This record gives sequence, structure tokens and C-alpha cells, in this order.
Amino acid sequence: SGREHDDRRDEADENALKGKQYDSVRYWSYGKSGLTARGVNREMVPLLHRVVDDVVSSSNGDTAAENCFEKPIHAIVLLCGVNNVLDPRPTTFYRDVHSLIHSIKHHPKFGSIDKDTPLLILGLPDFTKLPFLPSWPMGWILGFRGRYIQHVLETVIQEVQQEEMIESGRIQTRMVRIPELNDVLGTIGYQRYESSSCSIDDANSESDGATESVLRKMQNPFKMKFCHPLLEYLGDVGLDQAKISSLGMQDFLSDDGFHPGRYGTIYCGNLIVDA
Repeated sequence: SGREHDDRRDEADENALKGKQYDSVRYWSYGKSGLTARGVNREMVPLLHRVVDDVVSSSNGDTAAENCFEKPIHAIVLLCGVNNVLDPRPTTFYRDVHSLIHSIKHHPKFGSIDKDTPLLILGLPDFTKLPFLPSWPMGWILGFRGRYIQHVLETVIQEVQQEEMIESGRIQTRMVRIPELNDVLGTIGYQRYESSSCSIDDANSESDGATESVLRKMQNPFKMKFCHPLLEYLGDVGLDQAKISSLGMQDFLSDDGFHPGRYGTIYCGNLIVDA
């Protein structure tokens, strides 16, 4: 979040996860402002390893740990590279991010949790579209450096995936691409006819009390449905056409104008869950 937020729980992300697969979600969020990939490896990965150790202890019958950890870790989400864009030595990013991924995946007890646990790595934003940066020269320079870091990140992930296929025949490390909000907000949505999918066979199979309702649907087989890309990314948050039309970048960012906030947290959370 741009500040230290160890063990911070975000209600919007949690609700996004709940709606997909689980009745409840427990997760740990570790971060510190200004960390590059090397810093994440040095300061944050040990905190992840501590969680891994506790989960494995629980699965091995440690009574004290069982009170806190009843289920294995289902996913690990990693965001790094933004501060490497500002690093005067961006050429070290390839080595640093490769070492970071290796440190996460090759913890001695990591395989004891769940061999299919995915490592989801978030892509970088397009710095030329961030509202708080002047387009010239800062936005242009950081945009160029950001594209370089993103290319290196994709290269490393591809190499890691090839290693995974050779070792186990399955891919655990995946890239999660975050669609640019400016592109999504630039659309106005559209109305689509949606069939009620009722037929004579449906009417015949219904009880007498329900037949009348089915016949009404058959008389009006199509209904209008409002469609917009944001509805896919935000889920069921009560957005209608008027509300979507009034949304701007400020509705997706925290007060610093950079980190996700408000609808932005739900936006990112749903993308992670879908991945």
C-alpha cells in the first residue's frame, strides 16, 4: 500500500475471494514502501517463509499451530518491479527477480503445502497513463523504463515456466495482467438482448403453478441487459449505467493517487481470483 502494512486485511479483496470459492478467507499481506525486487527478497520473503513453517507445523500435528492454520496456502501473489523502474540500475532486475521467485518457490517446506499452489505475479502499470505524472518528460521516461522492466519480468516468468514443465509437467507461476483503467473507463457500455431460453418443452415439464410464468417468458423471449467491461472486473457491487458513467480514475485510487483504493481494490482482487 505504499507503507508498511504487515498482516493487513482488506475487506474488498476478501469479499472478492469469498464470492468465488470459499466461505471465508484468511490471508497475509506484507509490503514496505520503496522496496525493489532485491529488497522484497531480503525483507518480505522471510515473513512468507514464517507463514509456510507454521502451516506445515499444523499439518504435521502441531496443536498450537492447528489453532491458527486449518487449511493449506492456496495461492501466493507477488507484486514487484515498480520501484525498480525508479532504480538507477535497472539492469540488475533480471537477476534480482529470478532470485526472488527462486526464494519463494524453493523454501524447504514449500512443496509440503500443496504442489499445485500457484505463484501469481502482477504485471506493471503503464506509467504514461498514471494521472499524477506529467506526460512530459516524467511520464514518458518512466513509461519507457516501465516497459523495459515489464519485458524482463515476462522473460523471467517464461523461463521459470519452462523449468516447471521440465521438473513437474505443470505450470505454477503465472502473470496476472491488469487492464488499464483509462482504457476501460473510456468505454460507454452497451445494451444487449439476452434470451430467456424458454421453450415449449420447458413449459410442458413445469408444474401447473409454474407454467404460466414460463409462458410469459416465451411471449417475451428477449430482455435488455446492460453490459460494460467494468461489470466483469468489479462483480456484483450494484453498479448501473448512470453510476458507471460517473466513475473516474479517482474512484479507483487511494488518496496518494497511485495505489489501489475504493473500487480499485475490488478491481485488482477479482483479477487475481480469476487468475
